[in-house]
Amino acid sequence: MNSEAKKVFMRIGFAFSVGLFLGYVYCRTGKVIITMIMHAVTNGLGSVVMLLIPMMENGGDENIGIVLALLAAILVILIMMISGFVLLYRWIKQKRFHPDNSMSTCIPQNEVVKTIYFNPGVILFYTLCIIAIVMDLFNIEMPSF
Repeated sequence: MNSEAKKVFMRIGFAFSVGLFLGYVYCRTGKVIITMIMHAVTNGLGSVVMLLIPMMENGGDENIGIVLALLAAILVILIMMISGFVLLYRWIKQKRFHPDNSMSTCIPQNEVVKTIYFNPGVILFYTLCIIAIVMDLFNIEMPSF
């Protein structure tokens, strides 16, 4: 398996575990705004990590603050990932994924398909995937800014 494929699988695992955690928070609170804020924090931490890594590679001991910030961001992300898997295990153990149980507490039965497949985020994702596929088919490159 090449390094690009490994990166993709790592991203899938990360997104899955954070999604489990955020889904749990939504089911427990019933408030999507809380999960939106937590998602923004996760994305923000990911951006910080991506900005700090090149800075770290360019220097030595003078970048200790950057290293500490990077480690703190990674620690928060790891805590969220581990929490997601722990909560998944607890739900499975309590049989909370039973359709009668989980659907009544999270999503109204008549809105399941609409909520999962036709929310604005998923529609945007579908659109971007189609654009990426078309660009790849016709060898169109993204413009550089």
